[in-house]
Amino acid sequence: MQIGLPMSTRFPGRRFSVRRLFIFVAVVIALVCGTVLAVAYQVQAFKPLRTPWTGGYVDVTETPTFQLESRTGSGQKNLVLAFIVADDGTCSPSWGNYYTPDEANTDLDLDRRIAQFHKSGRTLMLSFGGAHNTDLARACSSAPELADAMGSVIDRYGARAIDLDIEGDALDDVASQKLRSDAVRILQERMSDRGETLAVWLTLPADRAGLTNRGVGVVQQALQSGVNLTGVNLMTMNFGVPSNQVSLADLSTQALQAAHGQITRTLLMSGRIATAPQVWGMLGATPMVGQNDEVDEVFTIEDAIALHSFAQANNLGRLSFWSLNRDQQCDSNYADWQTAVNFCSGIAQDTLEFDAILSSMRDGGADQVLADQVPALPQSSGTLSGADDPATSPYPVWSAQHNYVEGERVVWRHNVYVALWANRDYMPDAVDAQGQTAWRLVGPVLPGETPRELPTVPAGTFPAWDAQAIYDTPDRVEYEGVIYEAKWWTQADSPAASAGSDSSPWRPLTEAEIQEILGADRP
Repeated sequence: MQIGLPMSTRFPGRRFSVRRLFIFVAVVIALVCGTVLAVAYQVQAFKPLRTPWTGGYVDVTETPTFQLESRTGSGQKNLVLAFIVADDGTCSPSWGNYYTPDEANTDLDLDRRIAQFHKSGRTLMLSFGGAHNTDLARACSSAPELADAMGSVIDRYGARAIDLDIEGDALDDVASQKLRSDAVRILQERMSDRGETLAVWLTLPADRAGLTNRGVGVVQQALQSGVNLTGVNLMTMNFGVPSNQVSLADLSTQALQAAHGQITRTLLMSGRIATAPQVWGMLGATPMVGQNDEVDEVFTIEDAIALHSFAQANNLGRLSFWSLNRDQQCDSNYADWQTAVNFCSGIAQDTLEFDAILSSMRDGGADQVLADQVPALPQSSGTLSGADDPATSPYPVWSAQHNYVEGERVVWRHNVYVALWANRDYMPDAVDAQGQTAWRLVGPVLPGETPRELPTVPAGTFPAWDAQAIYDTPDRVEYEGVIYEAKWWTQADSPAASAGSDSSPWRPLTEAEIQEILGADRP
């Protein structure tokens, strides 16, 4: 290197010019600025601002069953149904390792209830993973295989938004993280080829410092695999700090503020630039309402109000909570309110009070797609003006002459209804002057349905009814192929005469009771 020589000697044939240097620097600056602006423009297209939305989780397998199909249940526009996991450790989806999709349809009438949910104009999100059972990404051997398994339930339920809840062992499994991300990219590509979109949220553990290092790694992997990531949802719960020291609302906002910086840096490292509002739109929070798993931590009504205010002020992209099953006060018979359970909150509250607070003024859709992109939903097997056809009805067509018992299902005007109590000659879609009805709408008759084979016990399991015999509770008899149980002392009263009415000494067994008898008889 020839240090110290005149400028003309270092660059033969060219003389030093301040004007040329100025032009050169100006060109370089213009190129750099143009590149930055181009990247920023691409990122603007990559992650536009969206309407914030709220969606409470529903544990599909929890008893009693949450009536997600009911308009009078949750008032939210969105629900997050949880959790889809591996069926007995195989690469086949199941609900909580309790029900395969087919079993959920048979035992929970889930397909019909989800069809009714869609008809109300609300948005469904499916949640894969969770804290328990085996994540599908850890059971499948390849990304295409996992994409097939996930795609089967996405298509079955008409979902256009998914939630990947990654915690526990799945958070430590780096190989499964890549497999999952690759499978989601494949799913998005497949759906894009069909002219559809798939919103994808990562739900990850958090502390007051934001995402854990492993959680940040999950986000990085998703971006590296080419996932079109909608957002990152923080599990703002179980911080390990007693609520009498710091409120869960304050801990949640601290976690979100820290995560905002983490996501900004992670996007930048992956070659994306996002504005502060865009990053807030990519963030979500999910508290555990009421008593948390940590005995000293309670998410109160006041916490819900404070977190909602923070979400509104910052235009937080998503606000969820665990769970709608818990959004009610515990019954007085449940004594230990400080132990977290999935069917009540453990605090004094009105039913669905957290839902009302967290969902107010946040009405975006979880899938964030235009109305004309929403897929066609299953239609009724007939028209409302036509008569119900027993051959295409999964349950008997309603009859004014039949005595119905609580839990019995019928078809009426191409919809399925379930009896709320014993009744006769009460039309399923009728409502009296006091707003009461004996029936609850479950959902439409689906295409291709045929009469469902109801369970029956083998002949001779119970003695035939005898008009001369004396019966008392809990005696059971068989009459015309139906099993009845005596409600009190009776003689010569025919079980079929007024079965199901309050005055009858007999009641027919429910389908669940028949199933229980059949299960007890199996080896």
